Amino acid sequence: MAKVIIVGARRRRQGIGEFLAAAFSVAGAEVTAVVGTTSETAGLAQANLLARHGIKCAAYSSLATALEKESPDIVVICTPFESHLEQLKLVLAAGAHCLCEKPLIWGMGSRNISETTQIIDGFIHNKRHLSLVTQWPYTLASFYEIYPGLKNQPVSDFEMTLSPIRPGPDMILDAAPHIISMLQALVGHGTIQNVQSSFTDNEKRLTLGFNYDQTADTNTAVKFITTVCEDIPRPASYSINGHGLSREIELPDYKIWFTGNNKRVPANDPLNLLAADFLEKISNSSPLDRQALIASITALDMLYKSVFMKKETGN
Repeated sequence: MAKVIIVGARRRRQGIGEFLAAAFSVAGAEVTAVVGTTSETAGLAQANLLARHGIKCAAYSSLATALEKESPDIVVICTPFESHLEQLKLVLAAGAHCLCEKPLIWGMGSRNISETTQIIDGFIHNKRHLSLVTQWPYTLASFYEIYPGLKNQPVSDFEMTLSPIRPGPDMILDAAPHIISMLQALVGHGTIQNVQSSFTDNEKRLTLGFNYDQTADTNTAVKFITTVCEDIPRPASYSINGHGLSREIELPDYKIWFTGNNKRVPANDPLNLLAADFLEKISNSSPLDRQALIASITALDMLYKSVFMKKETGN
């Protein structure tokens, strides 16, 4: 049974650590510890996992100590991106696999891509897996259940709407990795071209349009809309070639449904599918997708600069 440490398991704002802890537990792994910024926050996360999910684990305020004491197979990083580089280096040195919140590394300016590449290559050298927490591609099975005729068809246009909780630059960092992961899943590795963007409603709504080019002769027209929403559950939807799918969540049990084409189908939690797939890749010694990870940070860098350089220059 794989041993897992969750770094950042306390849901202070939109933290996903608690749900990933539950997902790995459901998938058959053993969550042995949580790591918080202080002993108090770690203890709160520990108590919450026991009360809500029946997960009994240790609590630490230091990732280095947790790695030494627990010797985990997997570390799940769910902290703000500012902490990722230091934490990834610790996980790399400990020889564990890692599932990390997006973006993998940010805040290094022109070094975002080079630092990311170095970390990726370190995991490859250690023969350890590294992936991002991008769960939306695991919803495609539900989409094709609703629209079976679209499976394996070329994707000429793709539109996605998400609802991050923070306005301004954080909207890109929170949400854009999801649409990038969907394009990689649907079309393959590609590059972003011809970005058009507009902010409205005091930077609470951002509309992006761009082309996602896979080859010189093949491209997908993309529209991405993010609107700040603090209420849970937050709206989310996407469409492929004009055929739409919307997510519905029933609280408090967090039952997920997808609707479209006059159908409403129950769905497995994509986080559960993500955790199970991560465990399977480790079990099968599957190599990490170096190209996808580097392409993801490159595309995020492109979108971020296109939006905020335009905003700063007024062009």
